[in-house]
Formats: sequence, structure tokens, C-alpha cells
Amino acid sequence: MAYSLNSLNSESILTTPHGIVALKTLHNIDLRSGMKSRKLFVLELLEIKIKTLLSTVIVLIIMLVQKSNSLRVAVLGSGISGSAAARKLADNGIDVTVFECGFGIGGRTSTRITRDEHRYQFDHGAQYISSPKTNAFKEHFDKWVSDGWVKEWSGKFVMVDGTNINIDDGKKKKWVGYPCMNSISQNLLHHDKIKVNLQTRSKV
Repeated sequence: MAYSLNSLNSESILTTPHGIVALKTLHNIDLRSGMKSRKLFVLELLEIKIKTLLSTVIVLIIMLVQKSNSLRVAVLGSGISGSAAARKLADNGIDVTVFECGFGIGGRTSTRITRDEHRYQFDHGAQYISSPKTNAFKEHFDKWVSDGWVKEWSGKFVMVDGTNINIDDGKKKKWVGYPCMNSISQNLLHHDKIKVNLQTRSKV
């Protein structure tokens, strides 16, 4: 019984450079030498498929390596959460771009500066940070304090309720970013692998 390449299922041959070469080389060649020739033909196809599979695996590995080396991440918002996430990624070698809609960084811990000649500044958003309630936050908080990003806010605090003025007993410690509230985010985002884009707007 005669066997030719045209009578084989073409879908079993991988559509790769190796497969195309095999198709051109063996096209219209009749295998009339019995079972031995048929086995050789199958072995040749198997060898081609193995080589093709190995080549594909190598290409995929190279693509994955290149992709991991060029990984980029976008972070929306430059508050403490966004800044901490960006810093964590950057410390692990990932390029990060932080998009902030405001004029400056900080989010809920931002610092506003007047646009007149006096350039007065005031913290806008969070008034202060209370003592950490979790060990995870305390670990980061203690480092901020040791690095000088945060200092205890001392002074006399009062609460006004209508005509009543209640003086704070001072038992609850209060901490603020130093020299301004957004110093925490500023220092977190100070990294070679972090870029910050301010006044970002999205279009729907």
C-alpha cells in the first residue's frame, strides 16, 4: 500500500519554520518501502516536533524574562497608602508611576501652600496620627520617627462645643509629618524607580 505526504493529516504537523521545511522537503514523496519506511517517516516527524517544541519553550522563557525585567506598575493616588505601595514595589526593582490629581502629593495628608507672595502653608486633611494600633503599622511608624519624617505634636489642644471650651487632657499622643504633613509621602516616593505625575485627569 502506497503512502504519500499528501494523504497524511496536515494538522498533525506544527506550523513552524521546522514544519514548513519538512513539508517542502517531503512533499509528494511516496513511501513504498513498507513498514520500515513508514516508521522512519514517523520518527522524522516526531524529531521535528520535538525540536519545534524545545524552540517554542526557549522563546517563551526569553519572553517571560524580558517581561519580568520590563514590568511597570501604575499607582493611583499619592496618599500614604499609594506611596507605601509604590515604595514597596520600587524596593523590589519594579518601575512605578504614581498618578495624582492634586497640585501636590500627599492625598489625605497633603499640605496646601497659598499662592500669594507670603506662601503660607497648612496641612489639609488628616490633623494628626495617633499611636499605632497594630504591630505592622508600628514597625513602619517607628522608622518614620527615627528617620525624622514624623514628630510628636506638642502644645495645648482644646475642643470648642458651642460656647463651651474643653481643654484636652494631653493623654493621647499626637504625631504629624515633619516639617509638613505630606513629608511622609514625599519621603516614601523619593526613589529612583518612582515617577510622580501631578494634576492627572482621566477621560471617560
